[in-house]
Parts: sequence; structure tokens; C-alpha cells
Amino acid sequence: MRHFLYFCLLVLPAGLSGQNFYKPSPAVISTLPAWAQEMYSANPNVYRTDSLHAAWFREHALEKSYHTQYYKRWRRYVTPFIDAQGFVAKPDPAVQLLQQKNENRTRTNWQALGPFRTYDSNNQVITDQTNVYSIDQCESNPNILFCGTEPGEIYKSTDGGTTWTCVSEGYAMYGGVTT
Repeated sequence: MRHFLYFCLLVLPAGLSGQNFYKPSPAVISTLPAWAQEMYSANPNVYRTDSLHAAWFREHALEKSYHTQYYKRWRRYVTPFIDAQGFVAKPDPAVQLLQQKNENRTRTNWQALGPFRTYDSNNQVITDQTNVYSIDQCESNPNILFCGTEPGEIYKSTDGGTTWTCVSEGYAMYGGVTT
């Protein structure tokens, strides 16, 4: 379950993005503040970009723009790859593939953990499985998880996903819980 959770939290958000962000043209970049120019450069220094970004917004009101949104996404993406000097040092694609293959060998087999029962509007069992539409993890306690299901139930786990309890019984829930 933990591998599935990591997959959902780390991989899916990047792959399910509703809006793709692209690097602007050099002509546009040349008109931007220093922090954005550093971010869009061929080999940006993340620490320098962060410093320039903070300095810029100490003197300017924060206005959301394409570039501020790009910065937030870019910063999240590069975080695991920052070296000691502040540069982005992504591993070689061949090395990444080898790491993934080794990681796949150490994974355990999947097994169903639940939730297993779904109910109709009269609280009658209609099936012994459900489709999970959304999942979230508590930031302050990673063992607490919530998931929303296709028929409209909300389940909670307090042990990292090993067991689940329906916490929406008695509430009028119509349709899938997607957020």
C-alpha cells in the first residue's frame, strides 16, 4: 500500500497536470526579473534563484503570473536533484532505469486491503469492492490516510493503509468523492 501511496502522491500529480508549462522564448526571458532569468537559464542555480526570488518579492507585491506558477512547479520538480552547490544534477537516464528495475525487484506483491463493501442509498450492501477516486495523506501524521470512492463513501486509515474504516456512514453522499 505504501508503494501505491507514494506513486499516487509523487507520480500522478505531475502526470495528471491540467496545464503544461513551457519555457518562454529568449526574447521574453530577457524582459523578466533576475530570479526568472536565472530559473530559465540553461543551468540554473536553485539556491541563487531562490535568493533572487525572495529578494524580488520583498520589494514587489506578489502577483501570480505564468512565471510565479512555473517557479512553484519547477522548484518542486528539481528538489530531489539539487547538488551541494545548488545545481540540478539529474541522474543519467540509464542509471535511473537500472535503479527502477532494482526497486521493482524488491517490491512486495500487491494484495487487496479494502475497502471491500459498498452500499446503496438504503445502506444495503451492493458489492464487495469499490473504485478509489481520491486519496490523501495527513501532513502531520503520515499514518492517517483518507480515500474517496466511486459510490460516495469516505474511508479512513490510521495505520498507513493496512486497515480502513468507512467514516461517511450516515451522511448523504451522492456519487464519487473526487477531492
